[in-house]
Amino acid sequence: MGATADEVEVRAAERLANKINMLFDTVYDRSVRDRPYSTNEVAQWLQEHADEGPTISANYLRALRGAWRTNPTANSLRAIARFFQVDPGYLLTDDRKTEELHQELSALRLLADASARGIATRAASLDASTQAWVLQMLETLPTHRERESREQEDTSSR
Repeated sequence: MGATADEVEVRAAERLANKINMLFDTVYDRSVRDRPYSTNEVAQWLQEHADEGPTISANYLRALRGAWRTNPTANSLRAIARFFQVDPGYLLTDDRKTEELHQELSALRLLADASARGIATRAASLDASTQAWVLQMLETLPTHRERESREQEDTSSR
């Protein structure tokens, strides 16, 4: 049996909340700020720049971030996109372009980690063939999740 209209709406609200929260978590200048923007800061900036485009209240933005509101207005989504300087389509669709931006944001989140940033910076100074070799070596290493899974298997088999 298919999902009800309410269930579809709730899932859409959750997908939108995930996208908005990804923007909050990743899109800020780490050379200027040591933490992401707060909901209140975003709403305040939009109000201060109301002559440049749509705004959104802190309460409504908080409700969208928590997936408590469904069916947001186009102007609300434009306001969020304007603050984070992304195409509003990222918030509206689930297409290939949206997935690409989501992957870029995920990469940005990883680069926020000083160790990962150091590795990336060092790798950028290598010639192309050495970069390819380093990438091959990195791909053979287990991810954090794979290591945890192996450790759990090891402890459960004892």
